[in-house]
Amino acid sequence: MRALVLRAIAWMLLASFATTLLGEIYSSTIRFNESKGRISMMMELCLEDTLITLDNAPVHARPQVLEAEPRLLQIATLVERDALPSTLKPNVVNSRPIWAERGTFWFGLSNNQLLSIQPVTAPGRYYLDPVFLLSTVLGMSTLVSVAIVLPVARRLRRLTQASRRVAMGDLSTRVNDPQRDAIGELACQFDVMTEAIDQQQREREAFFHAIAHELGTPLSRMELSLTLLSSARAPDDRQRHTQALQREVDELSSLTTELLDWVREERSVTLKPEHFDPIVVLDDLIARNQQEGVTLTRTGIASAELWGELRGFNRALDNIIRNAVYYAASEVRVTVTRDDALDITIEDDGPGIAPADRERIFEPFTRLDPSRNRSSGGSGLGLSIVKRILDRHHGQIWVSRSAQLGGAAFVIRWQKPGTPPAV
Repeated sequence: MRALVLRAIAWMLLASFATTLLGEIYSSTIRFNESKGRISMMMELCLEDTLITLDNAPVHARPQVLEAEPRLLQIATLVERDALPSTLKPNVVNSRPIWAERGTFWFGLSNNQLLSIQPVTAPGRYYLDPVFLLSTVLGMSTLVSVAIVLPVARRLRRLTQASRRVAMGDLSTRVNDPQRDAIGELACQFDVMTEAIDQQQREREAFFHAIAHELGTPLSRMELSLTLLSSARAPDDRQRHTQALQREVDELSSLTTELLDWVREERSVTLKPEHFDPIVVLDDLIARNQQEGVTLTRTGIASAELWGELRGFNRALDNIIRNAVYYAASEVRVTVTRDDALDITIEDDGPGIAPADRERIFEPFTRLDPSRNRSSGGSGLGLSIVKRILDRHHGQIWVSRSAQLGGAAFVIRWQKPGTPPAV
């Protein structure tokens, strides 16, 4: 950032030097042309006759010659050549040396004298030095540029330092730029990105901690079963410990499958959608999840068209229906409606879900009853996977209390039927 500022200042100084040089050349040219023009004008005004008269007159008589010329009396004086600035170079007009500098002209006379003339400037006309004008404009531009560049440089330096701290692992870093220009918008997006990364990092750490806990429990029980199995002598005891060990292996296998599904849904960024009839899929899921003692029915529209991944739709609805059947006392009701979106409501007459837990149940490894194990409460990943599937389809899922059955009511809302989801 410092190099950027120094480079900008260097370019400004170089431009200032070049502009000053060009302005000086331009100014010299203007002065030279102006001098020649005015000299020619004065020579045309019969000044040459007066100059010849002054040349021929004695030095002491020359003031009387000027007094005889009223048109020159107020603007002309006689001076010695030694009083002429040494830096001036003469122009020769009609064999007479003439010097000029910003409104003053010196005409060479004999006996080392000069006739100095300062013409009266016309009212309202002013002489502007191009060098002064260009230098002033460029100087002001430089000051304005520096006043603009330095705050921008400071803000960019803050952004650079913040990105460096994030790269070193400090995810709590925020720029907090209040301005709403291009840099402010970049800083705002940087803060949003950092907040998202920080949140993902915290969720990932919690997820790995939960995985360690979930894997540690069955592994501990397997270790205990193996110890009991190695010390058992009776065939019945060995068989009982072997069956317990097999259950733990099955549980680990089921948990591994759930974890792979959860990771797969997390890493999936592109859909492979197709058109299908969700009512056909629902009827098949209802037929497969029928259970003795629980009435599972569907009401609502008879057919529809949906654009999405058939696998994801099947997985999400199967999970919700199986949960409803598991916790229902005697009835599960599936209702399908279609308006701007396709709404599928799964209600049961079970214990329901408390309002304080209705958001938390979609987090990984969440079980509302801490005493439940995976044989009764599942892995705690099912609803999290459902939420991810809905997010990928730009859909929604929420839970409330069933007004008719009294238990939980899950509502799954898909995008407008028959149209691809917005990207």
